Amino acid sequence: MVFFFSNGPGGAISFSVNTDRTVFVTTLGVLDANSSAVVPDDGAWHHIAVVHENGVALRYYVDGVLQATRDYTGSVIYTRTQDFFTLGAEPGGGLPYVGQVDRLKVSSGVLTAEQLDSYPAMLDTDSDGMPDYWETRYGFDLNDPSDAGEDCNGDGETNLQEFQAGTHPCDSTSLTVTVNNVKDLTGNVIAANSTRDFTTHVWQSGVVLHQFWQGVGSIAALTNDSRFPDAPTFATLEPLFEYPPNGGNEGGSSYGNRLSGWFTPEATDEFIFYVCSDDPSNLYLSTDANPANKKLVAREVGYSGPRTWTGTSSGDATTKQSDTFIESEWPGLEFPAIRLEGGKKYYIEILHTEGGGGDNVGVTFGRFADFATPPANGSAPRLTGNLIGAYLDPNVELAFTEQPTDQVGVLPSAGVELVLEDFNASNGGFTVENDPATPPGAWKPWIYDATGGQWSADGSDTECGGPFNPRLTSPAYGVPQSDEVTLTFTHRYRFEGDLYDGGQVRVSVNGGAFTPVPADNFTVNGYAAGNIVGNGILNGQRAFNSDSAGYEAVEFIQSSVILGTFSQGDTIAVQFVGGWDDCWSPGQPAWQIKDLQLVIGKAAQAVTFTGAAVANAGGPTTVSYQWQRNDGAGFVDIDGATASELRFYPVAADFDATFQLVASVLNQSISSDVVKLVEGAVEPPQISVGLSSGSVVLTFTGTLVSASNPAGPYDAVEGAQSPYTVPAGANAAFYRSRE
Repeated sequence: MVFFFSNGPGGAISFSVNTDRTVFVTTLGVLDANSSAVVPDDGAWHHIAVVHENGVALRYYVDGVLQATRDYTGSVIYTRTQDFFTLGAEPGGGLPYVGQVDRLKVSSGVLTAEQLDSYPAMLDTDSDGMPDYWETRYGFDLNDPSDAGEDCNGDGETNLQEFQAGTHPCDSTSLTVTVNNVKDLTGNVIAANSTRDFTTHVWQSGVVLHQFWQGVGSIAALTNDSRFPDAPTFATLEPLFEYPPNGGNEGGSSYGNRLSGWFTPEATDEFIFYVCSDDPSNLYLSTDANPANKKLVAREVGYSGPRTWTGTSSGDATTKQSDTFIESEWPGLEFPAIRLEGGKKYYIEILHTEGGGGDNVGVTFGRFADFATPPANGSAPRLTGNLIGAYLDPNVELAFTEQPTDQVGVLPSAGVELVLEDFNASNGGFTVENDPATPPGAWKPWIYDATGGQWSADGSDTECGGPFNPRLTSPAYGVPQSDEVTLTFTHRYRFEGDLYDGGQVRVSVNGGAFTPVPADNFTVNGYAAGNIVGNGILNGQRAFNSDSAGYEAVEFIQSSVILGTFSQGDTIAVQFVGGWDDCWSPGQPAWQIKDLQLVIGKAAQAVTFTGAAVANAGGPTTVSYQWQRNDGAGFVDIDGATASELRFYPVAADFDATFQLVASVLNQSISSDVVKLVEGAVEPPQISVGLSSGSVVLTFTGTLVSASNPAGPYDAVEGAQSPYTVPAGANAAFYRSRE
């Protein structure tokens, strides 16, 4: 409880809570002062404060929230000689206090709401000397006593010492810079005594800083790049000393990255550090917390799979661990162990570059005494939790420069079926072309399987000799009216992952060359992200890759793609191209197609939400993005939606959802305005009448219907496709087009 009385030598004060749980005081001769401030009757601890500002008012707070104000109306009797304070009852036993008291505080000076120590009871769940209210205030774990020994802001004082001293455990040093006689970049003189407040970096435990530079081919190229180290393509905070997260094996192609932070051993010991990566990497450890004193202690010279701490797929396994790395720069190394002091911070960093295919980088450690039993391959890095941390810049200014806005969504029209090929009945007239003409090794081209009712290609095997690029080509189909054509096909595939092999859809118009259908034209189950890196005709292009959903369970998926908009009388042909670069197993069956359908008519129109944010931390800083969707149960991340734009083809359920963009810079993030799809106008069906060689010709969109009188009923004209020639001698009829 906090109570203040001003400008008086003393006087009697009584403080109580009435039976109706309202706060009540008597002070310095003022009449008894009831209030409407009520303490909740929930069995929990609560904080009560009354501030008396002489001649102004009494202010009543519960849990730091102002609940009542009583204007000052009486006069203070300064001649009162009583010098006691009562809590729970008046001196004569009246006005009993209802409840329990945990702590009491009387302050000098009129406290503001922000100055009230408004946290209830001094509970200490984990018995670490830091009360729960204080741990909650600064984001510590109420069930982890070890955080008392940590140093949140890296100032040399533990969190417990900061609590005991009454200082902010995570606050960094506040600084002010003042400039005089300085010009800005445009040559204008900055006003005299201009100041800017900022704070030093703050410590965050349990993370390492990950920085990523696109378009780097080697470690030397990375360190010599003008963007290194302050302008990465993007940056993230990782909970484990590895990337991609969770032992992943595909973070991109042609990039360099760096993981850095500080390692704090729990106890003084001798250590061995282990590194794995694909492609090469260099691991550095400093002799202290200063990055300038880092030393090379291990390196991957070839490549290894994720979390492969011992052994290697290519290169020299002895360089991967510090105890067998003969080029180690660690000073005074008389035996192959690195001795570190418990509780002391050591800067640690790994530089890594990747060409193509699978990629990863990670670091772990073990005690030298356990060198005969190193960390098991496949185990997660031990550099995590309280053992690692990073200093982060709290001065980042992050703001949206472009807010996303509501977008018009248009659902597809019903369309008219142009072609339906069910390969249970026949091969559909499809043809096969192989490149080279004779498949290498045991690879098999496209083969029609009448029993399975499908076309199938086994384009990969343990025998090498590629690349191999078989093509499955449809007959030419005529387009009866000018409109969009959408291809939908049922298939199942398994291509070598990491973008080595793939499958692609191509289209030919009027007998011309086959060209790839753009990846953005897929409305359902499209291509993998990223370009194919394997050699062959798909190199550098988008395609299907890895396994289709449910492959192991022999389940098929359905993909839909807009082939384009064509003119009446055009012919189109579809081609499925398999691209296999070299040997791989298991890869059979590689691609199976059960059926396909061509529909003429308007497809759904792509919708694009766009936003943009900027960040500045003493210079331009890369912003990371994540689109989120709310279907009624709260916003969740949309897989793979990490660009400033969100583009998709809407379905009916999308109109019931809302969307937002989260912009982040390491430990800071902001959310955009919430946006949604709104229904747009659908193009109405159209119909026109003309004459051709004496016959009536109807050109229309949608479905052609007819009736014997204007009132109807109207029925679909069987088999009618635009343009439709009315049969000679037909009865008079009224025609309409409808969706």
